[in-house]
Amino acid sequence: MLKKIAILANGGDVAGFNAVIRGIVKTAENNGVKAYGFIDGYNGLLKNNYVLLSTAEDGNAEGILPKGGSIIGSSTNANVFQYPVEENGEKVYKDFSDVCVENIRKDGIDCLFTLGGDATQKSARDLSLKGINVIGVPKTIDNDV
Repeated sequence: MLKKIAILANGGDVAGFNAVIRGIVKTAENNGVKAYGFIDGYNGLLKNNYVLLSTAEDGNAEGILPKGGSIIGSSTNANVFQYPVEENGEKVYKDFSDVCVENIRKDGIDCLFTLGGDATQKSARDLSLKGINVIGVPKTIDNDV
C-alpha cells in the first residue's frame, strides 16, 4: 500500500501544472497517503529538496487551481542522466541518476509522479528501469488554441 508519494514538474511551466498537482495531492490525502513535491523538478530530486503538500485550509496546495505555473517550481534542461557540471573549467555531463534513486529510497517514497514533456518522461522511464515506481503525466501542447 502506498504511504508516501512525490511529485515533480519538469520542463517549461504550463498553466495546468497546479491543477494536476492539486488533483494528485487531494487524491492522495483522500486515501491516507502523504504527498510531497520536489522543488524545481529533477534538480530538487537530485538535491533531495522537497516539501509536504497539503490541500488543508492553510495548505500550500489549497486555492491553486486558477494559478498558472507550478507551486513546486519546474526546471528546464534538468536531465539527471546527463547533468551538466563544471570540471577543470569545462562543462561535462555526468549521470547522477543513482543519487536520485537513493534519495527516493531513503525518503521512503513509494511512487514518483512526473509532470512534463518528452524529456521528462524519458528520464522517468529510465528511473523506472532502475526500480522506481513512476507515473508519468505528459504535458500536451495544443497549438490550435
